Amino acid sequence: RSLRPKYPLDDAIDSLRSTTSFSAVEQLDLMRLLSLLEQSSPTELKLVLQQLGVSWIVGPNQDPGADTIEVYSRIPNPTPLAWIVHDFAVVPSTNSNRDVDYWRQVFFENRAVRDLRRQVVLEAPPDTRIPASRELSANESCQIVDADMNSLVVNVTLTEPGFLVTNQRYASGWHAARVASDSEVALPLVRANGMMRAVQLPAGTYRVKFRYRPRSVILGAMISLATLVLIGLSFAINFKRARGA
Repeated sequence: RSLRPKYPLDDAIDSLRSTTSFSAVEQLDLMRLLSLLEQSSPTELKLVLQQLGVSWIVGPNQDPGADTIEVYSRIPNPTPLAWIVHDFAVVPSTNSNRDVDYWRQVFFENRAVRDLRRQVVLEAPPDTRIPASRELSANESCQIVDADMNSLVVNVTLTEPGFLVTNQRYASGWHAARVASDSEVALPLVRANGMMRAVQLPAGTYRVKFRYRPRSVILGAMISLATLVLIGLSFAINFKRARGA
């Protein structure tokens, strides 16, 4: 998996080897984020990429005849695929226009790189009140059960209300649900940290399932089902007529 723009970047980072699934990140958002990082120090650059879950910075090999990539730097301790937090900050976007200033507010606080493992950035205040005590306790946990390109299952234990954040790209086709013994309860999915996903959870132990089901796939399935029903009805009518003849 990699955080990779759709088009090559001349004289710049071409590919960021990552533990996340940002390969389909919006091109415009990526360009604005990279523009912000160009203004940052090397230390700040690594800290921001660490928050994104990036493990390696790689680029084109300087040897013109080599068809390989060159490792520029390794980034230690990248954020995991999923984690829990209690603290939050609100950075609203204007008409979905996430400009350079927006990304600066997301990743920087008081001129220092924000620690997204301790504080999630939302675009609107949460639906319910979050207690003032926002430090994780030893009894809280977040464990990934299953993960693939179209789904993610996480077991979560919270002693106080908080957020489950996933280091994956936010998209309208993703849905979240709290899994019970014989049913699923839908959870509101929100954009977190500019491009990630998050759900708010009350205190307790849960299994949370994220699933990618874009509207086009659902609509296509409905059309296919309707087509099969019409074909079946047509076959039944023709068969009945043939028997009557």
